[in-house]
Parts: sequence; structure tokens; C-alpha cells
Amino acid sequence: MILIQGLGLLYVMIIYIGGMSLISKLPFIGSQSSKVQIIVILISHIILSTINYFLSRFLNRSEVKHSVGNLRLEKFIFFLSLIFLFIISIMIYGEFFKG
Repeated sequence: MILIQGLGLLYVMIIYIGGMSLISKLPFIGSQSSKVQIIVILISHIILSTINYFLSRFLNRSEVKHSVGNLRLEKFIFFLSLIFLFIISIMIYGEFFKG
């Protein structure tokens, strides 16, 4: 079982999932080509991951209050963002170079 301390992970998940949901609801995004949609996903992922990283640094500014599995929240967010970036880069590779 993974030990989660504090509500920081919940805040970060709400911001990331909510931000991606709001971006997908924009009316002009759905009418674009799939290449443009993937670029929008990449840009929004970078922006939301940066916001979440600095939010987690702010939450742990004086002492470690928010952690996931004995890792500081900002290190966990950075690692998770890199995993998602790898998945998005595979989507970009498939769309632009194999499609």
C-alpha cells in the first residue's frame, strides 16, 4: 500500500484532470485536425504540469507536509509528468511520423 500524506496529491489531481477536461470542452478544439489536437494536448500538459509542480513546492515550502510513498510531492509530480510526457511523445510520433 502506498502511503500518502496530506491532501496535496488530491489538489494536484483536481487541477490536472480539471484542466485537461476544460481544454477538451473548448468548441474550436474539437473541429481541428488530430495533429492540432495532439499539439494542444502537449502544450496543455506542459502548462498544467508546471503549475502542479510549483503548487506542490508551495505546499511543502517550510517542511514536508505532503508526500507520496516517502517521496516529496514535487518529486512525485515531476516523475509522473515525465511518464505522461513520454506517452504524449509516443502519440506525437505515431501521428506525425507513422500516420
